Amino acid sequence: MKGKKEPAALRFIRFFSWGPKENCWLWTGARHGRPGKLYGRFSENRENVMAHNYSYRLFVGDIPKGYEVHHLCEIPLCVNPYHLQLLTKSEHSSIPRTPKKEFCHRGHRMVGWNVIVMKSGSRACRQCHYDRGFMYRRGLLAKNIKKGEVYA
Repeated sequence: MKGKKEPAALRFIRFFSWGPKENCWLWTGARHGRPGKLYGRFSENRENVMAHNYSYRLFVGDIPKGYEVHHLCEIPLCVNPYHLQLLTKSEHSSIPRTPKKEFCHRGHRMVGWNVIVMKSGSRACRQCHYDRGFMYRRGLLAKNIKKGEVYA
């Protein structure tokens, strides 16, 4: 199939896991933002767009001028159209944000056993903490990887 480009909608569907409409469909493709507030990024016709905006346009319809797509679930990486709602910019900015994050920046749920309370009082994701330790013990952190080497 050389020379033929895959349609954007098919490419988009490869970058998240489907599930029931009440569950979040977490974006696994490119991301941008700061930790704890990462949004999905998707390339459509050589232009970068927010993944949740593309999802809304694909499954629901166009986004009128002056409106923004709001995550009802408060999870920026969610692209489930049932969790997305159109709001005006003033409505969107007036919504109070939840004080405690429910998910870490990698999408792990921050409840119960998966929360580590640090000495400073901040909360951290236990799964990410374990993953980082696992990678550190194997010398696979980004600062330890030499260019061009392959790790199994």
